[in-house]
Amino acid sequence: MELSRHFQIAINASTVGSRELQEWIDAGLETGRMIAWHNFYPKPETGLDQDYFMKQQRLFEALDIPVYGFIPGDNEKRGPLYRGLPTLEDHRDQNPYTSAIQLRNWGVQGVFIGDPGCSQELLRKLVDYDQENVMELVYEGSGEMEREYQLRPDPGRDVYRLLETRTHGDVPPANTVERPRGTITRDNDLYGRYKGEMQVVRNDLEKNPAVNVVGRVREEDLDLLELLEPGQKIRLIRGTDLRM
Repeated sequence: MELSRHFQIAINASTVGSRELQEWIDAGLETGRMIAWHNFYPKPETGLDQDYFMKQQRLFEALDIPVYGFIPGDNEKRGPLYRGLPTLEDHRDQNPYTSAIQLRNWGVQGVFIGDPGCSQELLRKLVDYDQENVMELVYEGSGEMEREYQLRPDPGRDVYRLLETRTHGDVPPANTVERPRGTITRDNDLYGRYKGEMQVVRNDLEKNPAVNVVGRVREEDLDLLELLEPGQKIRLIRGTDLRM
């Protein structure tokens, strides 16, 4: 316990329970000198369960102990199994960008890439999210939409509405088809004063003659939709043309 007066003490966030932690505190270990690091798990099927992870997170948050965790890289994996080094099993084959944002949203203060291989693109996106709170979504559609937007602070049940996208110009009805989750839409002239307003669809919706389908978030980015925060900035990045 003497060491904790001079150094931060790293404890295992994946294995330390409340009883053991309380024993250390009773013995004089100051919680303000602790940091909690999760394990990473090279072997498939052995990463942490999300419910258990959240239980541990609540334990350390209650004591103001910062938590750190791991996600796999998006390039070269570490041997001998080469299956990624996540803390959570659900993150092993998931888009690592999504995994990192999930951890941050759950209160993890430091997210580390366990594998040796990580693309510059992933690093750039993570830095942008961390420093500017901008989430990138790659979409199918025209390049005209490729820019930064801000979500309204009052998210709808079925759609995220993008601020300052309405127009006084004409928006004739076009491609008014069904709107599965991840569809990017633009209200047309039939919606009156709402014309031009863009949305990103959260839940599958039927077609609406007043709503044009102008793009779709790519499949691997769909899980990001439920991680969006009210009023958050998003950056739409064009991947391919919209496939009708």
